[in-house]
Amino acid sequence: MKKILIKMIRVGYQNRIGLNFDYDPLMVERVKAIFNSRWEPKMKCWHIPMDAAIAYRMVELLRDHVEFVFEDEVDKEFFREFVKNHHQEIEKPVKEKVELAPLTEELANDLKKFKEWMQVMRYAEKTIESYMGCLILFFRFFNGRKPNEITADDIHRFNSKIIIIQDLSASYQNQFLSALKLFLKTIPKCSVDIDDIERPQRPKKLPIVMSQEEVIMILKNTNNIKHFTILSMIYGCGLRRGEALRIQLKDIDSKRMVLAVMQAKGNKDRMVPISKKIVKMLREYFLIYRPVLYLFEGNKQGKQYSAKSVEQVFNRARDKAGITKKVTLHSLRHSYATHLHEAGTDLRHVQVLLGHKDSRTTEIYTHVSMAKLGQIKSPLDDLDLE
Repeated sequence: MKKILIKMIRVGYQNRIGLNFDYDPLMVERVKAIFNSRWEPKMKCWHIPMDAAIAYRMVELLRDHVEFVFEDEVDKEFFREFVKNHHQEIEKPVKEKVELAPLTEELANDLKKFKEWMQVMRYAEKTIESYMGCLILFFRFFNGRKPNEITADDIHRFNSKIIIIQDLSASYQNQFLSALKLFLKTIPKCSVDIDDIERPQRPKKLPIVMSQEEVIMILKNTNNIKHFTILSMIYGCGLRRGEALRIQLKDIDSKRMVLAVMQAKGNKDRMVPISKKIVKMLREYFLIYRPVLYLFEGNKQGKQYSAKSVEQVFNRARDKAGITKKVTLHSLRHSYATHLHEAGTDLRHVQVLLGHKDSRTTEIYTHVSMAKLGQIKSPLDDLDLE
């Protein structure tokens, strides 16, 4: 049985629960499914918040697949008490063991060629990495089966034995199917009708949105001008994390008061307005940090600021502000869109500002906006209960 070492660690200003284990794609996907799980490259371990509910969720997800071990008895007793004495569940044996065979040399070459094809077709690096991970897991499960021998039953079996039983997410299942369908299109004499591959129903989750007061609290609890500026840009322009980090000095037009967001998701460019407050903030920031290429640079000039560091900046500010909502850095973008809609901005304009291809993606903000919902009177108010 695989082992996972649990130890109490400190990341930045936070106490976290560290998770050490030998690399395994299934284990990585399970750990990713835990809320606010993070990879710490310096310690070379995953970690989750020091939160009893999240810790218990971790136990529920992993208890049937691993043996939990601890660095010492103190950590062991603390953790057991922390998850409210559910140690009996921790020690339950594995239900079903999944054997993964190594890839054959022929299949490894096929996948390498597919990766090179995706690079030539200008797929995003993250998409390429995710698709390759899905395909490697799929073909390792089928013990070197050739791509043109894959059947619809094989896909169903993988969904059943790996994704469902191993408790992987619907998002991962959709990602796997996208990867497989794209790969099989490149395979001559494929035995699977790609158009017949059905996708699972995805859970319709509403984005978690902060109030304007909560955004103010986040910004006021940043440590320095760089942190304040980057979070302000993400909220004030509705940016994704990667979009903010890729901003170059030439992308900012302070005369026209616009920001060019270049090669965003889907390799699309867009223009977003920037406010007078942001222009003033950027001038003050520039005088102190003097970036040479990217607006937000790390310790080395000309190099992008770390994506992980931005996440940590937000998490620290959130914790210092005492915000208990399960908000993430991306919640700033959700809040931007919702606050625009609540202020009366047409949904079509919000769609353009966010860079959404499909208007249905933007329509989700109508479900969290309180501009109209807050005016609806509950029928309970009309009842005479006195």
